[in-house]
Amino acid sequence: MPGGVDPHVHLAMNAGALRTSDDFLSGSLAALRGGTTALIDFVEAEGNESLVYALEKRQAEAAASRIPVHLHMTISAWKDAGAVSAAPGGTAAEMRACVERGVGSFKIYLAYLDTIGIGDGTVRKVLATAHELGTKVLVHAEDGEEIQGRQSDLVARGMLAPRYHALSRPPVCEAKAIAKITALVEEIGGPQIAIAHVSSESAMREIIKAKQKGLPVFAETCPQYLAFTADKYEAGPEEAAPYVISPPLRQKSDLEFLWRCIADGSIDFVSTDHCPFTLQNKIEHADNFMRIPNGAGGIAERLAFILSEGYKRRNITLERIIDLTSRNAASFYGLPAATGQEDFSVWDTNARYMYTAGMGASACDHSIWEGLEFIAVPVKVVLGGKLVAENWKLTTGDNT
Repeated sequence: MPGGVDPHVHLAMNAGALRTSDDFLSGSLAALRGGTTALIDFVEAEGNESLVYALEKRQAEAAASRIPVHLHMTISAWKDAGAVSAAPGGTAAEMRACVERGVGSFKIYLAYLDTIGIGDGTVRKVLATAHELGTKVLVHAEDGEEIQGRQSDLVARGMLAPRYHALSRPPVCEAKAIAKITALVEEIGGPQIAIAHVSSESAMREIIKAKQKGLPVFAETCPQYLAFTADKYEAGPEEAAPYVISPPLRQKSDLEFLWRCIADGSIDFVSTDHCPFTLQNKIEHADNFMRIPNGAGGIAERLAFILSEGYKRRNITLERIIDLTSRNAASFYGLPAATGQEDFSVWDTNARYMYTAGMGASACDHSIWEGLEFIAVPVKVVLGGKLVAENWKLTTGDNT
């Protein structure tokens, strides 16, 4: 298979006082073990930093990666030209400067309105500017206002167990946000957008409607939404906390619908949204879903799971799986073509084994994938024409 492209990861990311378990070195080595040879991470400007300064700082941090890393630029605020503390030309000019420095995509959050999320007016400006610049936009599509209202109600009623995380962010929040963003794309005439981590049937149906209209709307989902269901939240708080992610895990019917969309081509990418925190970080406030850091790992496990479940158990073609995990993302985000000549992996798809966290060797001390039966094992991983991993172990001095 051509080297995997994971277009949605969070390495060395700050989340309040916490930081994700993997930095660019450990995360890239875990990716290599699992056959992924290119990543797209994020730039998030802090305070009044200019986007260009934040980009340069993040590029320096990403230099520790052992595989190519590209960057989405997150837009979490908008400053018009001439505004106090704004760069000359404001945010629009900064976006252009980032594109001139190689950025091909921007990220916006419709949720998390009290931190990184943006309101409708800013969303419109980002889309219009990206369209003018000919760049892509990756969208975290959950209705932030509705989520805040639901969370306030649950907290007031003392409903704080992990299961209420899912109830605070039901599929309607996802579908509503997607309907809104696709309507804006239709009104503006662009840009090309990708809906991140689609988790539910109702959300996916909104994307299908947009596609049927001929709108430039693409769908990304993640392995966790294809493997686990909201039943995980019914366990005890400490057992449920590792599965607190956003959007939350959904029902079995949602999972099956997403697999059908993978098979028929409605879903364009399978990324990981790799965002791991230590087990202590996850369970420290397990009795209050509002304080559990959102995110889980998967940077090493993605291809092994998709080949095991998609190719072997569900008979999805290898060509389709290669499109989902490599070619489509490379094409959409303008990465070098994934030809499989210099970067590729060789798989044994008749190897039944129980996955353990040590195989992927993320710096995180646990894995939600541990204990699942995989059928595919990465026998060899080649990067730049050189053998770098065999059977879940690196062949370089970085191996542990």
